Amino acid sequence: MERKTKFQCVAMAYYPGGRPKRIIGVFYPDVQAEWTAEMDNDERAVYGLDPLPHKGTVTRVKKSAKSKKKAK
Repeated sequence: MERKTKFQCVAMAYYPGGRPKRIIGVFYPDVQAEWTAEMDNDERAVYGLDPLPHKGTVTRVKKSAKSKKKAK
C-alpha cells in the first residue's frame, strides 16, 4: 500500500528476426531499467526501423465497447 506496483519481465519474447519484444513501462532485467520510449526508438534505429512518434508517457488504454447503432 506504500508503493505503486509495476510490471517486470520474467521471460523474454522475440520477433522472428531476433529483435526482442518489449513494452514501454515494463522493467527488463537484461537492461536493469524500465523500458522507455527513448530506449524503444534507439533500438528500432539499430534494427533499421522507423522511430515511433511517442508523445510523453505511453500508458495502456482499455478498448472501449463498440457503440450500438439504433435500428430505423
